[in-house]
Amino acid sequence: MNFKRLKRIFLRVFALFFVLGLILMAAIYSYRDRIFDRIKHEVSHQIKGNFYADNFNIVFWEGGVPGLTITLENVRLEDLKHDLHHVDFLTVRQVRVRLDLIDLFRRQVQIRHIRLVDGTVNALKLKDGYANWSIFEPKDPAKKTAQARKKGFLVDIKQVRLENIQVHFADSLHHKWYGGLFKDIVCQISHKKISSKSAFGDLCIWMGWPLIPIRVALVPIRKRNSS
Repeated sequence: MNFKRLKRIFLRVFALFFVLGLILMAAIYSYRDRIFDRIKHEVSHQIKGNFYADNFNIVFWEGGVPGLTITLENVRLEDLKHDLHHVDFLTVRQVRVRLDLIDLFRRQVQIRHIRLVDGTVNALKLKDGYANWSIFEPKDPAKKTAQARKKGFLVDIKQVRLENIQVHFADSLHHKWYGGLFKDIVCQISHKKISSKSAFGDLCIWMGWPLIPIRVALVPIRKRNSS
């Protein structure tokens, strides 16, 4: 087999994969509204509160790697008592969600990687003991089996990246206030442990009033085994 024939075969194979890629992208883009509705439905179904997003885009190539990334703009999460305290649990300018193409072919939407950019997390505990992070508690704990915990829409997240995310914690019951700024942190998540990769100074914490910033280094955090 001479070089010219080998080159023609290579070009034909490349052209075939290129055309198949275009067809795949067109098919996925035609289902963009269904994917968006599916994400909103799944998130709303698994939280005790409300999920909002203003805009939705699809990116097929990001960071030099082909794949499917969904971009949500102006994302907000509200707990069930939002009308009482009027504070969003989460407000983010942009959320970038990396999806698995194989799962999409199976008509499943599983989030593997998620990236939050420019936002605020407000964790509140009211005087009556209510905490707004109860938004992530299961709606029906009696029906929450071990198998359901291992296979879920959000449970399968493998990586979370936070860029310029402020975190505020206000405990009106015990009169405590804390805050922090995650400049750029990548967290690897598994069922057994949660670990983070960050250089010194990527996390800035302030405590009480006046707000005094304290820079700390992050270390991997392991989940304790229940006794």
